[in-house]
Amino acid sequence: MSSRWLDARNIYLESSLADLYKDISIHFELRKVHHANGLAVMNSYSFDKMITASECLSELMKSC
Repeated sequence: MSSRWLDARNIYLESSLADLYKDISIHFELRKVHHANGLAVMNSYSFDKMITASECLSELMKSC
């Protein structure tokens, strides 16, 4: 998975991280990697696929 992050990031070397992660303009490749990572986390912890981001974070923090 980490190579997918780097591959997506390397497409836009001239862009700052702030530019890359603006909600309304996040690049398609980065959005795909984020989505795949989110699904991998949810599957790893057997979370319901309909869980919200805040619910997911809350559950993850319980395991720390």
